[in-house]
Amino acid sequence: MSVRVKKTIGLIVLTLVVVALIFLVIYLVQKSDVEKQKAEQLKSAHIGETLDCDGFVMTLTCLDNKREEIWSLKAQEGNCFLLIEIAVDAEKEVSLKQSDFSIKDGDAVYGQIDEGELLEDSITVKAGEKKTFYLLYEVKKGRLESYYLTAYGYKIDLGGTLQGPVLSSGDAEQ
Repeated sequence: MSVRVKKTIGLIVLTLVVVALIFLVIYLVQKSDVEKQKAEQLKSAHIGETLDCDGFVMTLTCLDNKREEIWSLKAQEGNCFLLIEIAVDAEKEVSLKQSDFSIKDGDAVYGQIDEGELLEDSITVKAGEKKTFYLLYEVKKGRLESYYLTAYGYKIDLGGTLQGPVLSSGDAEQ
């Protein structure tokens, strides 16, 4: 092949690479914007607040964030469990899935607990029925910043997992 053909092929390849990079950048920027919009659309909520969802009312009634052991389950070193009690009052028949609930920086845990029914896959609540179930997540122990449970258009503030006495701002400076 002549030098001229090699240069032409090289320029074509370089042009294709630049075009591909431009499309990749555009895709990543749009994806980031969509994720930000989804996060902004979530309504903020707190423990004990009644949340209106499509066809049911949900209340995060109780949170236990200090356990390192539940039934036969033990948290990994440096972690603890978030045991979340949720009460649902269905207006129409709804099927709630574990995959609809998430905590960033937390891992869903499955097993048996003495407290009640742990949502592992899905649960169906019939119209007019009230049902209570639990979610279990393993998270980092001693975290000051909040964990957030996202589900059905809500971002529920669970607080941190500070173990022991709560420090005042004066204690933290020392």
